[in-house]
Amino acid sequence: MATTLPRQLALAEKHFRNGNHGVAEPLLREALARAPANAKANELLAYIAGNRGDMDESFALLKTATAAPEASGEAFYYLGKHFLERALFEDAAAACQQALRRNGNFFEGLHDLGVALSGCGKAEAAVRAYDQAIALQPGLAQPWFNKGVALDALRRFDEALQCYDKALALDPAFSPAWRNRGATLNDLGRYDEALASHERDIAANPRAAQAWSNHGVTLAALKRYPAALASQDKALALDPQFAEAWVRGAGVLVELKYPERALAYYAKALALNAQLPYVQGNALFARMLTCHWSAGDDGDATPDIETAFAALHAGIERGQRVATPFEMLAIPATPDLQRQCAEIYTRDRNPAGVAVVRTAGRARGNRIKVGYFSPDFRTHPLSFLTAGLYECHDRERFETHAFSFCVAGDDPLHARVRSAFEYFHDVQDLSDQHVAALAQRLRLDIAVDLAGHTEGARTGIFARRAAPIQVNYLGFPGTMGAPFIDYLIADRTVVPETATRGYSEKLVWLPHCFQVNDARRSIANAPTRAVCGLPDDAFVFCCFNGAHKINAALFTVWMKLLAAAPRSVLWLAGGNEVRMRNLRAAAAKRGVPPERLVFAGALPYAQHLARYALADLALDTLPFNGHTTTSDALWGGAPVLTCLGDTFAGRVAASLLQTLGLEELVTRDFDAYQALALTLARDPGALAALRHKLAANRATSPLFDTALSTRHIEVAYTEMQRRFDAGLAPVHLDVAAV
Repeated sequence: MATTLPRQLALAEKHFRNGNHGVAEPLLREALARAPANAKANELLAYIAGNRGDMDESFALLKTATAAPEASGEAFYYLGKHFLERALFEDAAAACQQALRRNGNFFEGLHDLGVALSGCGKAEAAVRAYDQAIALQPGLAQPWFNKGVALDALRRFDEALQCYDKALALDPAFSPAWRNRGATLNDLGRYDEALASHERDIAANPRAAQAWSNHGVTLAALKRYPAALASQDKALALDPQFAEAWVRGAGVLVELKYPERALAYYAKALALNAQLPYVQGNALFARMLTCHWSAGDDGDATPDIETAFAALHAGIERGQRVATPFEMLAIPATPDLQRQCAEIYTRDRNPAGVAVVRTAGRARGNRIKVGYFSPDFRTHPLSFLTAGLYECHDRERFETHAFSFCVAGDDPLHARVRSAFEYFHDVQDLSDQHVAALAQRLRLDIAVDLAGHTEGARTGIFARRAAPIQVNYLGFPGTMGAPFIDYLIADRTVVPETATRGYSEKLVWLPHCFQVNDARRSIANAPTRAVCGLPDDAFVFCCFNGAHKINAALFTVWMKLLAAAPRSVLWLAGGNEVRMRNLRAAAAKRGVPPERLVFAGALPYAQHLARYALADLALDTLPFNGHTTTSDALWGGAPVLTCLGDTFAGRVAASLLQTLGLEELVTRDFDAYQALALTLARDPGALAALRHKLAANRATSPLFDTALSTRHIEVAYTEMQRRFDAGLAPVHLDVAAV
């Protein structure tokens, strides 16, 4: 008499449970031949296949087993593990959820559900799953660690740190927790503590490339750049395929002013992983710093830089993370494309789960509380412009707070800025969450982001709503692309009404120039031309803008000017030897003797301003104008010739010149720019009249009237506050001249 299928399966399972897999397997296969969809037969055969290492068969059998209505919770759980091993996180989460429905809450199912949810980007749900798992087994380090990873993804760094500390309390030898603890302390700005964590990791894992690379990241944050590069190179010696270490090493080389060496590191990284976020733009920016523009320069096979520009444009249009918003300022683009880039970057840096709702119902005194947030309350172009603004605020109507992310030491400009505020908060060592909470406790009305998307920015503070009204001003000449920034302070030259769709913020148009200027900037005694390496009898064209703002098309115009004005030189900012060599080679390629380029060294600010007296005409750049550099030149007495661009960054010089009454120096294209420059070089009388007009207007123009600019900004703040108090949403605002 034949054995029934249930009896055969029961016998097979008995042998399986007793470890007699060799006996159980043929019984199960015979059962499967009789009933191919049987859940139990497929499940047990899957375990046997897995035990002998045949994971593909195990996976296939479990998929068949779980297709049956009577499938067990265990089958779904182990299917979920197969999905996890294949990084199929959505499927893994679904399988774990089925296992938990059938078997109730059990530690392994909850823990693996957390891993799966983290893998598919559902970090909030992952934290909840880990919390349930920890409640069942609180004494294991792994779930605490994994919960920390999920909290890191949510940028809840303080909570993540607590989880890593708990994991290490349970298992001090758990190296991944030391590694992640260090990275999280980095995110919190607690670099000395982070370094200690990374050193613990390295001590336990001296051949772990990731440990060395993380160590280098912290050293770079501490501005210990040579040591940071050594750590990245150590990581790469251990693992030459570690693409992120190549990127990190490249970033350090840029900080060390070796962008040409950084290019080789970026090339290695992209060869290993062309999809690394932002590296395409990082590499292009490093190339721009070297002024290496054309195919075949330096004998290499690098494509023309315009091809690289087009590739970035295409990537942004596809929604890819190919460039940072700051890098896009110097790349030809429309305001719409810059907004798209900023929105991609902001979404990436401030993931879902961070509060972006407006805060209401805050009690206030009579004065409006304004907080300025910046890493640059020190000797920096931003503070060269804004020191007077802080001093000129009306203390009867405004309570001013500074939130500083920098360590300035004995910097005299830092001391001046510090004394200008009623309240100065050193918050470098606080997390974004803690800084936002501090601002909320202080009941700020308006939070002003002076950094935007520049180095040292802390956008996460604003994502957490430091104040009911949040403003993008001055530090970043473009849109933040952030739903939590309400206003952008501008003027109608830098952002015409026809261009507002390129900005996520509501525009606040000041009546003159958006750029506040400090009228207390001191100028040293002018040096001689000989001291600066300039010929006494030459016409001196000058441009001290950053190298990344100089491009091939503009440089060609400059060389045409030198060719047409034989007794002229071009005076540029010096520094990097490779950049200077590339520019000399580019001049020679365009038929201009390289010695007609003169490079200026770095000087203290007052002496730098003084040397503008030696320049006959300052030449602006496009698509990224000089900003502080342009106001420096005008303050120092040098007329500036500009070409009006399409974006905020390309229209700043025009705004400055129009406010100063020198609109005749604003041209609309490179042909007009070149023609006017040549006219002024050939007509000493016209140039002298222009310089006289500049000197006269400098004393009377709103451009250098710090108190007046401050009044206009205060009018803007007052109207923002009035609308908020009335329950009205932000709108575009026009500020009338005081």
